[in-house]
Amino acid sequence: MAPSTDPKAKVTADWSRDVTLQGWRKWQPEMHEGSVETSRLIINLAGIGRGMSTLDLASGAGDPALYIAHAVGEEGHVTATDMSEGMLAIAQDFAEKEGLQNMDFLVADMEQLPFEDNTFDAVTSRFGIMFVPDHITAIREMTRVVKPGGKVVMMCWAHWDQPFHAANSALIKRGLAPAPPPGIQELTPFRFHEAGTLGAAMREAGLRNVSEQECRLPWDFRGSGKRMWEMWYDIAAPYRPIVDDLDARTRAELIEGVLKEWEPRQNGPFLHLGVRVVVGVGEKA
Repeated sequence: MAPSTDPKAKVTADWSRDVTLQGWRKWQPEMHEGSVETSRLIINLAGIGRGMSTLDLASGAGDPALYIAHAVGEEGHVTATDMSEGMLAIAQDFAEKEGLQNMDFLVADMEQLPFEDNTFDAVTSRFGIMFVPDHITAIREMTRVVKPGGKVVMMCWAHWDQPFHAANSALIKRGLAPAPPPGIQELTPFRFHEAGTLGAAMREAGLRNVSEQECRLPWDFRGSGKRMWEMWYDIAAPYRPIVDDLDARTRAELIEGVLKEWEPRQNGPFLHLGVRVVVGVGEKA
């Protein structure tokens, strides 16, 4: 069967492959641990506190929804959604292991949210809006379902040339993978890295008091550079097929270069990578 030409179907398929799901299930504890600061920033900017009802979109394997569930407490509630049923299953299993009983998990399309108007106290999404074909419609949907005065917070990747993405950037610099094109038409992980693009989209979608900022946050990986490469390869859905197509020599040279870049960041049991992200915050009138 030929691959789908529908961009939404392709994204869903990329994040629903058995090999991708196996990787995320294997590495979910490390990703959860490393993402604590990105999740904390989202929670703070959204004004999330105990007793609130929140919606997290593109939750993937669980973050930041799992951290939000702790923040709202037993009296609050988190609805975690994603287009990939398999990714949500990983998130749900992890929530059960953590004893969280204030969450539900729902396959949902960000462009057509299955919720009534004015349902949630806050709406969040981390590393999700980049993969939505009609991002304006998606943000309008977020605005529709949040309560008046409620916050919508989205986090995207900043420029691709950063330590956390050393493997991605090595592929791009060597001409083995295409650099993200200018503008926001292509559904790449770095779609909104250019200053002002995320904030402009949020304003166009009808949010008020919109702010956008680029942040550098800690992201620590428990393990060596070699182990980090193994994790990246296992979970990097858009890039793994490119690596698989490399000949043995090119692949070995690629890995060697990435490990050399990460080596100075090793401090004891942790690899201190850090991340650069773009965060947009808006409020419903």
